[in-house]
Amino acid sequence: MEIPFSTLSGIALQQGLQCLCPTGVNLPGLSERDTAVLDRIREGRDATPAQSALAVSSLIRCLQGHGFVAGPALENVPGVRLFQDPLIPLDRLAFPAFGGLELTTAAGPIRFGGNMWSNKDIILAKSAGRPTPRYHVLDGASPHVGLMGAEFVRNNFFVTGQVPTFVVESETQARILDEFLRQTYESTEPEAVGAFPSPRHDTLHKIVWFDEGGAAALEEGTLLTRLRPNVYRLSEGGKEIGVLNLESFARAEARSPIRAQAGGKKAERVRRAAVEEKRSGVWPIGTANGFATREETSGFMIWNRGRFVLVDPPSSTPAYLEAHRIPLDRLDGIVISHGHTDHCTDAVPRILEKRPKTRIYTSRRIFDDLARQLDLSLGKAASRLDFNYRRFTEVRPRTNLRINGMTFRFHETLHSLPALGFEIWNKKDLVLHFSGDTFADPAIFEQFLPTKKNYMTRERAFEVLRHYFLIPQRASQKVPPVFLIEAGVPPLHTAPDLTRAFLEFLQKHLGVDTSRVLAYHISDEKARAARLRKWPAGHEGWIDLSPYYE
Repeated sequence: MEIPFSTLSGIALQQGLQCLCPTGVNLPGLSERDTAVLDRIREGRDATPAQSALAVSSLIRCLQGHGFVAGPALENVPGVRLFQDPLIPLDRLAFPAFGGLELTTAAGPIRFGGNMWSNKDIILAKSAGRPTPRYHVLDGASPHVGLMGAEFVRNNFFVTGQVPTFVVESETQARILDEFLRQTYESTEPEAVGAFPSPRHDTLHKIVWFDEGGAAALEEGTLLTRLRPNVYRLSEGGKEIGVLNLESFARAEARSPIRAQAGGKKAERVRRAAVEEKRSGVWPIGTANGFATREETSGFMIWNRGRFVLVDPPSSTPAYLEAHRIPLDRLDGIVISHGHTDHCTDAVPRILEKRPKTRIYTSRRIFDDLARQLDLSLGKAASRLDFNYRRFTEVRPRTNLRINGMTFRFHETLHSLPALGFEIWNKKDLVLHFSGDTFADPAIFEQFLPTKKNYMTRERAFEVLRHYFLIPQRASQKVPPVFLIEAGVPPLHTAPDLTRAFLEFLQKHLGVDTSRVLAYHISDEKARAARLRKWPAGHEGWIDLSPYYE
């Protein structure tokens, strides 16, 4: 029996939305407002009748406009069917919050899309006790993303313990993907990953590919056949289930972890201070890590004289700049601290496409690694994105470099890949210390120095622990410096509890004011659990550096 949309009960709508969008509403063609209301309904939270009516009307238009439904009715509510046989029935499909599509099969859920932050949907599903995708089909990823989305799905192993299987077009593509994943894990010349308790890179993922006939045999008698790009036939136990045509509907947006919205009067005051008043300052876009499900990854702007430098721009950067009316022609360059995908995201090729001469600041080794990663991920044919044609400025550790009218001093950190942190100095005063991703733990003297491989000298070990000395030494400055200390996921990052213990020691025994020491690269939840003062994301985290230059 057909049930008109107008008679849908709240419970039926909630169940239908939970089926369609298990981790958050992200259907194509919906406005921010309607998405937010439908998300409230999906989660069982209150929404006014007027809000619900408008949002449901938009949902109906969205589904009908993209061929999901024929006519003004849903069938078999709440197990809604949006396609007609022999296509895959809707009760096999789900639309996760961060884009793409999931197909339920006898071999487990299969994820299509290759989006940047599919890993966050996996964490959300696992925490809710839902099945998580075993297979990830990378066909049809965005030209700015390419294979990048595979890295953090692979890195989910360190949170969920799950080893993903990637499904790619051909054996050649499989070799390219495997090399890309090796590069992002070890770099061209392995740094210190061998000294950390980390598995071999090829044990953290599996790769299968479609054969010459377009078939990929999965587990449990499941056969996925690629009829053409974005069109697949699913069979189970020799029985055809249906055809999934990703071209038959507009895809949901493969979105960043946060939706870039301007923040009202306070955000406008920050924008005016940076752009129009030309004040010096630091403006974070995100301050979490790649495993924080509802927060943007770490990345920020450093403003001076009405221009800015981006540091590790997160995925939402282009949309964030647009939402806050920050023109790209104010961009002075991009600092990239290292080659992990949460630091060199799809924002970098998007920006380079619009401003090909944007200057890149990093070390020669990191720059070369990133060039190889982009070639592997996006394809060498994307010559407009080739780092070899950019205006590269080499960063040399322990030497000063003027960037956008400020004096930077870079230093090497201790991470699984070659990585950098930096400081900004004004004459003899320290303005800002940015630790970068690092294992800044005094245990490095025991863990790294005595080994035969000799990963670092004692001088470099002290450099990695530089903030241990700078925080108490610089507390007597007329304007004390700002310290941005990362607190990511051990063992490749500094444990949050260690940072808290160190700050408590400084306060209790040395009387040092640590109020200007801010943790980043950590979720709000974990920062609260570790009792760390976290750097707020967005305009709320604006740090005015003008007093250092008065």
